[in-house]
Amino acid sequence: MSKRPVVAIVGGGLAGLSAAWALSEFPVDVKLLEARSVVGGRAGSYTDSTNGGEVDYCQHVAMGCCTNFLWWMQETDLLQHFQQASALTFLAADVPSSILQSSRWLPAPLHSLPAFARAHFLSRAQKIEIARGLWRLMRRSSRSRETTSMQQWLRTAGQSEETIERFWEIIIVSALGESTQRVSVDAARKVLVDGFLGHREAGDVWIPQCSLSDLFGRKLADKLLQRGVSVECGSPVKNLECNHNTCVDIQTSESSIQADQAIIAVPWHGLSRLLPPQSNILPAAKLQAIHALPSSPISGVHLWFDRAITNKQHCVLVGGLAQWLFRPAFGNESEHYYQVVISASRDVRAMPRDKCIEQILAEIETHFPDATNAKLLRSKTITDRQAVFSMRPEIETIRPHVQTQHPSVQLAGDYTATDWPATMEGAVLSGFRAADQVLQGLGLGRFAEQPPLPRNLLTKWVIRE
Repeated sequence: MSKRPVVAIVGGGLAGLSAAWALSEFPVDVKLLEARSVVGGRAGSYTDSTNGGEVDYCQHVAMGCCTNFLWWMQETDLLQHFQQASALTFLAADVPSSILQSSRWLPAPLHSLPAFARAHFLSRAQKIEIARGLWRLMRRSSRSRETTSMQQWLRTAGQSEETIERFWEIIIVSALGESTQRVSVDAARKVLVDGFLGHREAGDVWIPQCSLSDLFGRKLADKLLQRGVSVECGSPVKNLECNHNTCVDIQTSESSIQADQAIIAVPWHGLSRLLPPQSNILPAAKLQAIHALPSSPISGVHLWFDRAITNKQHCVLVGGLAQWLFRPAFGNESEHYYQVVISASRDVRAMPRDKCIEQILAEIETHFPDATNAKLLRSKTITDRQAVFSMRPEIETIRPHVQTQHPSVQLAGDYTATDWPATMEGAVLSGFRAADQVLQGLGLGRFAEQPPLPRNLLTKWVIRE
């Protein structure tokens, strides 16, 4: 009886986890090595020292257009731990709240018109500007490769500074974790066209209803163990060497593994530590460029009150420092916990902590009158300086494919050339593609990724490919 091939996966984030799950359907021995004590990568939690509960470092959500991530959650029976929200509440000072929900009877892209009409935080003139801008984006080919930023493009498309600030900036920063000043037109088009206009369910928001450590670190890890995947946490890889074209030697602090194939699923900024230039797995110049990919910070501001300030589970805050407010469903009963998310949070990093909390509380009181009577029990601000790679115009020429120069080594991670920005969908898609390359190399077949949401005749005519 022939020995089953061994596939080692270095990195237990969503890219590594999805690759392991895909490979577990085939006759291979999968060994997943994670340096931390729990898998999940950036989608993780910490234990609150006051009440002992788990608190996510930062809220993660998926969108309806994330077909591979949602399919994977369905296949692993974890989609039941998400809440699907088809309506988003936008709150702005001095205007009524705007509940934006796409029509379920109008075809895409017209399904967004009723929601657009209910956007009280936008003037009629701004809505006309935005409609013209969205039309230009839809008519712009997805194959175009421009070197201008989204902000530059918006200005040439006749968008005023106020319209950019009150609409485009809100959507782009929330979805891409980066400002319109820096992000590329291609990345912005991906979010706006695929994420909102291409399908009636594309813009639905899927929100985890348990902590990320529970969802990915325990529930998903258990699913992998049940499928025969070896999950080794607390196993940082010290060295990786390729012997000719047939095997990979991996050294951890505890053991040595000889693998037939390896998938390197660490973040872009950790790749050069595992792949020194002399390894010839990637060209030295490419490796250096990947390591130098610019990043964008995201901050989670955690707030505990003595009473409820709102019964809303989530909402978008317009015109201030705070961008999103979430009320997780798994908070401690003795306290009322909320999380404010601030993407592209360079301003937060530059502010004194007390000043930041003071400004956020003032904004919350503007939107929620009950907050004026609530006592803030404690707060904690967590900023990940390398939360996402910055989707700048030059990035697409740097992002590597999952295949490397060595036939036994593949890459996985949201930074690879998936055509997606830094999202859970991009990470999962890269893992599936890396697994597919491994299977082809071993002659074991193919793993098929999920197609994007289908487009109707109208969207096929209106939206250029």
